Amino acid sequence: MTTTERDHVRSLDDPDIWVETPATIYDAVPPYPPRTEREAEFYHLRDGEMLINFGPQHPSTHGVLRIVLKIDGERVVDIEPVMGYLHRGVEKICENGDWHHAISNCDPLEYVASLFSEAMPVMAAEKLLGLEVPRRAEFIRVLTWELNRIASHGLFMGWLALDLGGLTPLLYGFIERDKIVEMLAAQTGQRLLFNYLRVGGVNGDLNHDFLSRLADWMSDAGRQLDSEAKLLNENEIFVRRTRGMGVVDRATRSARVCRARCCARLVCRTTCDARIHTASTPSSSSISQREPKAIRTPATCYISTRCAKASGSSTRFCTRCPTAR
Repeated sequence: MTTTERDHVRSLDDPDIWVETPATIYDAVPPYPPRTEREAEFYHLRDGEMLINFGPQHPSTHGVLRIVLKIDGERVVDIEPVMGYLHRGVEKICENGDWHHAISNCDPLEYVASLFSEAMPVMAAEKLLGLEVPRRAEFIRVLTWELNRIASHGLFMGWLALDLGGLTPLLYGFIERDKIVEMLAAQTGQRLLFNYLRVGGVNGDLNHDFLSRLADWMSDAGRQLDSEAKLLNENEIFVRRTRGMGVVDRATRSARVCRARCCARLVCRTTCDARIHTASTPSSSSISQREPKAIRTPATCYISTRCAKASGSSTRFCTRCPTAR
């Protein structure tokens, strides 16, 4: 055995290359034979193709996501998501406690919108026990859920803009998120992992501090969300890079097809198979001349829908949103 063979091992990506450390789970090619037809197809490379890792060390994934990319030059040919990087063994932890322990254990599963993670064990227990939640508790649940949803979706829009190179929308999202989180903290006693839902209801009625903060936020929510919508929908770079992404055609938007494809109805309702032209798209541009006239359908702009609801408008759309009908 030569010195190279004794001190080095062959790379899994290219057997002709010798590396100092043995193969690890971060190698693009797994250190075992293909277990399924999909793995055999994906890890078979044609001329000019190569495999690279996107995560978990990538700054955009920060340890929670890993995707193996098959690329041909700069073109992504195929992807293979590797699941399990955010797993905390919550199932086993919940086995050693009661239902109330499960509520707090599920909070960190989605720390940006933890109230929805709490709903899973709570509503499962209520369904198994046949419990009927008091009507007031249902209203309080929906109120806190919707506030938590607005906070999480605001951050989502901000992070989406940040991935496209814009920092300002993320700062806008954090402004609204901090207001809502402080509001929920006044109601639940905690700022991030709320631990507020209970089997059969909630942990405490509405208090004056929460209602006062809610009134202050609602008085300015419409204007603030309108500014966020204008910031994104009238930005040339954001519109051009997101138009046509994640389109679900009309044939797919049915309950049966959505369930078969594990697609939530919200996704089907808020997508449109028509190109949306906004005020940021110049009317004299070559793209506008080549494309047909846009057909604007309901709920094509999520932010405008949020703005209309938050401001108490009777219409479904914010009048200042360029994508509104």
